[in-house]
Amino acid sequence: MIKKLSSKKGYVVTYEAILISILFISAFYVVHMVYTHNYLTSVEEVRDIEKFEKCNLIADVLFKKGELPSEGYEDNYSMFLRRVSEKFWGSNKMAETFNPYANLTKVVSSEFYFENKSPINLESNVNISPPNLSNVELNNDFIKTRNLLVPIKTWKYVNKTNISESLIEGDSLYFMINASENENPIPTINISANTTTNALFLVNSVPFNLSINETSKNANLTMFIEHYEPNEIKLIDTSPNAKVNFTIIYNHNYTFYVLILRQSEISCHVKMN
Repeated sequence: MIKKLSSKKGYVVTYEAILISILFISAFYVVHMVYTHNYLTSVEEVRDIEKFEKCNLIADVLFKKGELPSEGYEDNYSMFLRRVSEKFWGSNKMAETFNPYANLTKVVSSEFYFENKSPINLESNVNISPPNLSNVELNNDFIKTRNLLVPIKTWKYVNKTNISESLIEGDSLYFMINASENENPIPTINISANTTTNALFLVNSVPFNLSINETSKNANLTMFIEHYEPNEIKLIDTSPNAKVNFTIIYNHNYTFYVLILRQSEISCHVKMN
């Protein structure tokens, strides 16, 4: 027999009704908690996605701002960079490059650093700001890494009759002399290596394949060198661990502008505020 609860006012409530009410309230509470949890989780996920997209966009902008030529270089060296960019990239920016001397951390809370697996030593004697790179402790903030060409040497030689530069496989050397058109700066390019190797390289897009060793020899590249324009030498392929030395000799004292680019992994670390 179903037990009933009665009041003096004549209301009659069964235990089953109370149990059903409790179950209904419990079910409502569970459903409400699940819905609230899912809603808050989705809101948090949306916020995380928005932060990620914002940081990704910031990193892309900073990488773009860091492309050569960038701020900080003295006027005549900037002129050299612009001429290199226009001749070999076809625009006023060298796409897929990164200038470690560009001070980009003032824009947002961010910093750049080289990946440990490809350390790079930077050399410069032109008027630029100190490199703004560091190795940071990785945490939950946004990190974006790209494989870019980095200027490992930005140099200006004054009153020189020759320059000597060393390249490894994948490097690109750009150089130009500051000579007037009434002069005739005829160069000689000698090449050697720290070991016997076959070397494939491009001189202003013309391919050459030479066998070289520790003895320096004339590579007979004069006909492919521009006397009053920027020149490009790309070292495409060598034996493992080979270092190729280029000595460019002129018959008068000149000012040389030099840029050496090397492929490296560059990471942008952005605070996810």
